[in-house]
Amino acid sequence: MLKTIDQKELQSRIETAQALYRDRKSGINLHAEVGAHGQPIAKMIDGGVETFLVPNAFEVLPVYLEAIALGNTLHPMGLVQTGLDQYGSATFELYTYRPAEVQKLALDKIAKDEAAKYLEEIEEHNELFIQAQVELS
Repeated sequence: MLKTIDQKELQSRIETAQALYRDRKSGINLHAEVGAHGQPIAKMIDGGVETFLVPNAFEVLPVYLEAIALGNTLHPMGLVQTGLDQYGSATFELYTYRPAEVQKLALDKIAKDEAAKYLEEIEEHNELFIQAQVELS
C-alpha cells in the first residue's frame, strides 16, 4: 500500500530529534560510534548544552561571567565537580545552555533534516511497493 505524509508522525519525529538536541552536551564524544571491530570512534557532537572548564574554585565567577557574556544561560546542573588537578584541588565544569539564537538555528535545521529524511523514507517505500506490484502483474 502506498504511504502518504502523516503530519502527526512527522511532527513527533521532529519534536523527538529537537528534544535530543536540547539536552545533549556539545563537544567531542569519545564513544559516539562503534567501529567495525568494536572500537570506539570519537566524533564531534552538536547539542544545546555547552560546558566550560573551571580549573579551580577561584575561577568559578570569572568563567560564569564569561559564559553569560557569550549569551549562555545557566543549566539546572550548574557547576559539577569533575575531578582533582595535580595538586589535589577540585576542578569543575559549568553547564550552560547555548545562546537562544544558536539553538534556534540548530532546531530549524533539525526540523528540515527530519522532514527530508521522512519524505525520503516514504518515497523509498512507495517505489518498492510499486516495483513489487509491477513484478506481480
